[in-house]
Amino acid sequence: MKNIDNVILGDMSIVRDKGVSYLNKNYFWPVSEDEFLDFSKFMHDEYINVSKQTSNSELNDIATVEFSFVKQLLQIFHYNYVKKYAEKNSLELITGKDSEELINPNWNKIKSYYSGLEFPRNKLLRVIRRIARNILFNSHVSFIKIVQGILFGSNRISVGSNDQIKREFIRKNKVFYDHIDWPELLDKNTKILNNHNDFKDLFLNKIINPYFEKLRKHNSFFVKDIDFVKITEVWSTRVFEAYLIYSKLKSSVDSSELLLTEISKPIGKLITVAYQSKGCKVYCFHHGNDAVLTIQNQTFSSNESQCYKFVTPTSGIADRYKRHYSNVPRISKSYTEFFSINSRLMYDLYLYNARRHIDKNTETIMLIGYPFNSTRYVGGRGLFFYQRIDLEYRLINFLKSKNKSVIYKAHPDRFDEVNGVFNDIVDEIIVEPFEEVWSKADLLLFTYTSTTTFGYALTTNAPIVLLDSDSEIRDQDDMALLDRRVNRVPAKIGKNTRINFNKNLFFEAIIKPVDSSSDDYILDVYKT
Repeated sequence: MKNIDNVILGDMSIVRDKGVSYLNKNYFWPVSEDEFLDFSKFMHDEYINVSKQTSNSELNDIATVEFSFVKQLLQIFHYNYVKKYAEKNSLELITGKDSEELINPNWNKIKSYYSGLEFPRNKLLRVIRRIARNILFNSHVSFIKIVQGILFGSNRISVGSNDQIKREFIRKNKVFYDHIDWPELLDKNTKILNNHNDFKDLFLNKIINPYFEKLRKHNSFFVKDIDFVKITEVWSTRVFEAYLIYSKLKSSVDSSELLLTEISKPIGKLITVAYQSKGCKVYCFHHGNDAVLTIQNQTFSSNESQCYKFVTPTSGIADRYKRHYSNVPRISKSYTEFFSINSRLMYDLYLYNARRHIDKNTETIMLIGYPFNSTRYVGGRGLFFYQRIDLEYRLINFLKSKNKSVIYKAHPDRFDEVNGVFNDIVDEIIVEPFEEVWSKADLLLFTYTSTTTFGYALTTNAPIVLLDSDSEIRDQDDMALLDRRVNRVPAKIGKNTRINFNKNLFFEAIIKPVDSSSDDYILDVYKT
């Protein structure tokens, strides 16, 4: 263990305080990449195995929704490991506000998650919002149909943000959709007959108790001294409240078709499973530009596999979803159909961006920053703030040593996490949307692909270098296409979690990037 001061810097609060150079000198994280991913898979698979033991469809539905709680527990258990390791090995674990909810979970808040759900607008504002959205988002139909829809409603409804894919879907269907906010689904006069206490007890006996019995037996710091009695009480209350909403949703279903975005959130999952259970066609919408560059079976299984109908932008993306996610393990006995709206948006964007003049010199590098929260993601390797902040620090210093100008592209919504960390070593920090600023750089540098920015970057004609630690979980046929457009530099994650790469190969990729004019991948994925 190479750690000068015998400390573990537990979150970005401390990195901002101590400085990233201090983390670099004291780099140590006790939970290895393989150990974390193995435990995550164990939690995921055992939850599915236990939940599938029952043929009760309502138990299956709520268990599917409560994958969200299992994922939350994973993050709490991860930090529990770090705490217990530090105690045993006389290390000082220093943490701040960024990881507080994982170090000291607010169980009362977690317990009352569903009863605490609030929509940011009152009833009157929702009515005004519904009218405005129905006028704006139904411009493809006649004014008379819009007025009729506003006055009398429709058996086709849309819930959630009206993103680009949903807008194109609606326009191509050429019918009126009633755009409402999710609380409207609960406002209808319904009579609930179900006994929610009976359901809570059933869920406790059939799922919670058997699942926690398996977790208790896991001999590791992840679950050492975990108060499973307390968490059982928390989860039982969550289930009771989730089932109350679920029952209200089921009893209010009078629509033949529902369009839904934000499908991985618990309320989105509740709406999906409740409406599907009553025979309503629920179309769940793909988010961002993800074309399965990284095969994220576990993420799809826990976030989206509840969807019977999944809408993607292009047939190229739909084909990849079918190939990789049709048979992922899931709790329900459902099967997901993948649809394409044959959108030309990304391809037309590529044609537009191709007009930009390319400077063959690569003097200005734009590093696409990572979101530095305390969540350790499972949709790839090394997706954790500790690993990424150290990697970005080393990349910046290396590029500066080669007299390159470095622009750091921070996510607009996550700037507070990184503010002050790189200010003194990069030439510029940018928070504006990527599509507005990418042309300021001669080359785009990515360290991961599970970001919508990477999909957009492929539509530009800027050279791209990818430091790739996910080569083992990629589609090799896709990589053959992508490698004609992107210069991928292999990276490996060591036992100490540090992401390592060959500096010579990396610098060669920077000064001799792949020809950015290749459109093989774009044509196969984005040209409908």
